[in-house]
Amino acid sequence: RHYTEGLLYPWASPNDPLTHEEYTMVLEAEREKLDSSESAPGKLGGHVSDLITGEPKAAALGLEEYMKFDLSAALAHSSKLEAIEAEFKLAEDKTLDDGRTLWWWFDYVKNQPASSTEVRWGARDLGHDGMRLKDFWQTDEATKARLKEEHVMALRLYTCTPVSFALNAPLRNFKRDEHNKVLRPVSMCAEHPFP
Repeated sequence: RHYTEGLLYPWASPNDPLTHEEYTMVLEAEREKLDSSESAPGKLGGHVSDLITGEPKAAALGLEEYMKFDLSAALAHSSKLEAIEAEFKLAEDKTLDDGRTLWWWFDYVKNQPASSTEVRWGARDLGHDGMRLKDFWQTDEATKARLKEEHVMALRLYTCTPVSFALNAPLRNFKRDEHNKVLRPVSMCAEHPFP
C-alpha cells in the first residue's frame, strides 16, 4: 500500500484489497500530489523527505531498541516454544474483544484439539476438528515449507485466533491533528500494550 500525506486510513487492514472507492481515493490523492509537486512525475518523482516514515534516530538504533525488546532474555529459553509461552505469560490476564484472555488462546493453540466454530472473524479451524499443534506441524504444507513447530505455533496464534487483532490494532493507532490527519513524523498514540 502507498500512504500519501493527508490521506486518512480508510481500510480495516493493510492486507485487505482496496475497494473501487478506496482505489479511486488513493489515485486522486496521488494525482493531486503530482500536480502540486515541483518534481517530474513518475516512479522516482517526488522529494526524498516524502520517504521518511519515522524518526531517523529510532531507525538507526534498530528494531530491538524501538520495541524495547530484550533479545538476550528471549534467547535464554531452552526452546522457541518456551520463549513464545514466556511472552504470552507476561500478558496472560489481558482480555481480548471476544472476552477471552491471551493466555486462553495460547493454551487453545498449544494444548487443545482444534474445534471448528463460527467466530466474528470467520470460521475457525474449519475441517481441522481434533487436530493438535503437532498435527498441524506434520502436514504436507508445513513439511514442504520446512516449518519448525514454533513457526506453526506463531502462524496458528496469528491466523485462527483474535491475537492478530490485539497485536495489530495498537500499531494502527497513530497520532492525528484536529482534522484527523496523521501527524508527521508518524508515531503511535501509546506504547504497545503487549510484550
